[in-house]
Amino acid sequence: MKIKKRVFIDYSLLLLTIAVSGIPYFTTSILYVPLFVILFIVFLLRNKKFNPRFLIFLLLLLFLTFLQSYVFDFYSFNTTIGVLLRVLNGYLIMQILDKKFLSYFINVIYYIAISSLFIYFSILVVPSVENILFKLSAILDVLNISGSTHKTIIIYNLSKYDQLRNSGPFWEPGAFAGYLMLAYIFNAFIMYKKQKKIAILLIVSIATTLSTTAYIAMFLFSFFFFYKQIKNIFVKIIVFTMILISAYYAFFNFEFLGNKISHQLELAINVDPYTENTNTQRFLNIMRDMEDLKDHEILGRGSNPYTRYSYDPENQIRTVGLTDILVRMGIPMFLLILLMMFYSLCAVIHYYGYKSILYCIGTFVTILIMLMSEVYFNFPLYWSLLFLSLVYKKPKKERLR
Repeated sequence: MKIKKRVFIDYSLLLLTIAVSGIPYFTTSILYVPLFVILFIVFLLRNKKFNPRFLIFLLLLLFLTFLQSYVFDFYSFNTTIGVLLRVLNGYLIMQILDKKFLSYFINVIYYIAISSLFIYFSILVVPSVENILFKLSAILDVLNISGSTHKTIIIYNLSKYDQLRNSGPFWEPGAFAGYLMLAYIFNAFIMYKKQKKIAILLIVSIATTLSTTAYIAMFLFSFFFFYKQIKNIFVKIIVFTMILISAYYAFFNFEFLGNKISHQLELAINVDPYTENTNTQRFLNIMRDMEDLKDHEILGRGSNPYTRYSYDPENQIRTVGLTDILVRMGIPMFLLILLMMFYSLCAVIHYYGYKSILYCIGTFVTILIMLMSEVYFNFPLYWSLLFLSLVYKKPKKERLR
């Protein structure tokens, strides 16, 4: 009974963390405070302790925030607390679940994917279902504590303009794809008995998001993961050739791959990034971020809109997570974050018996690609990736590959 109670608490805490990490109904920094209080209480009750390496990172982050405040002569208590709570909540949930963190995360995303696919295909097959769900979302909107304008029934986010894309419960399909990709990656290394069943469902779910970035990321990770396991050199050559041909065909024949990338790149080259009135173009947002970073390469600009943007802060939106965190934190902290993530991913991969550095590189590059899609570091869950090495330490000898 105690075990079941503990499992229930663990899954509930993880669900809460995922909820504030991108589900519109709960995506508000106000909820970071009660989440922190709950996580911290459980953390203490389970006799957990803060790792010195984590505390050093937290102090560096706090010191950087104060330096940014000094440079801009502007300080926001709410912004500072918001940044710290994102990191703290990501760390606490990972420490509380310990070595079950990744397997529990895979399970949660797996069942979210199942429910999302059911609703997604129901809407495609019976269009009137969507009208019913919109009416339900209007009822639920009365209790909406985040102030989100998304039409959501909590377990699924609705859109009048994107019915062909599966956003799951998250703010948009690309965001859902990012969490699906994390589950897909770690499932490949962890879930031995149920690996194939979960992998197939995650692949189908990723496919329904129609996310260009997720398609590229899934292709790249699958190549790194499965190519490495092929021993016969001739089979490797055949597989590599088939993958290249498939990638070439997909790039030039699917509208949301080659054409979309070419159009966005052409637009970014030919317009002024700050005068072009669009926030959905990835390459434009990268150029805007590079403009923002100028003269603030070392310390960054911080997370408050007043300092974060170099122009018109009230109307700016950024959608590229990698360059966004670069602008916010500056180059030294940005490189430290990437180094910590790489080290943690390698720790997990080695823990589950995959010794080759190629697995580390492939996984790291895949996650960097996903960070080109969404600003995941604005939420707690992705921060957990930096601290996995504090839990997944010694390899399981019986699982060495």
